[in-house]
Amino acid sequence: MKVSSAGTVNFKALPSGDYEVRYLKSGTAVPGSFTPGVSIEILELTAPTPSPISVSTTPTKPTSKNSMPQITSSSLVSGVSGNTYNTTISAKDADVTNDLTMTISGLPFGLYQGPCNEQVTTSAALITCTISGTPTRSGAYTVTAKVRDNYGLTSSKSLTLTIRQVQAR
Repeated sequence: MKVSSAGTVNFKALPSGDYEVRYLKSGTAVPGSFTPGVSIEILELTAPTPSPISVSTTPTKPTSKNSMPQITSSSLVSGVSGNTYNTTISAKDADVTNDLTMTISGLPFGLYQGPCNEQVTTSAALITCTISGTPTRSGAYTVTAKVRDNYGLTSSKSLTLTIRQVQAR
């Protein structure tokens, strides 16, 4: 890189790191930016050696055959718009050592996925998640629950949630 007139030289276009500037004519090497007097010629610019980075997004494979987690709830109780609603969706995994997570989508406005409770029995890993709130509109909603184990196996199930309109008295 050569700068022939007075001005500021900035190395911001280079990747971040500590660079080594050698053989600087007409001035002193200063990290980052500097203002040259007349003319600057950098004869050698050495980039830092990148650190090796290891990133893994693939779940750890089980040492034995892993069972698929399953949503065990078969239906959702109906609710009434404007009234408090509370129910749960459950899932299980035959592998008692698996950790389970669940996401619930498609809920009508006013209902939310609440806390989930994990449990381990002698025969299965279990998870139960709460749906609660106050729905604001009536209708039939397709709610999808997706359960995932710590090895990446997933299953999902769609359930219909019916929210009835408030009856006039």
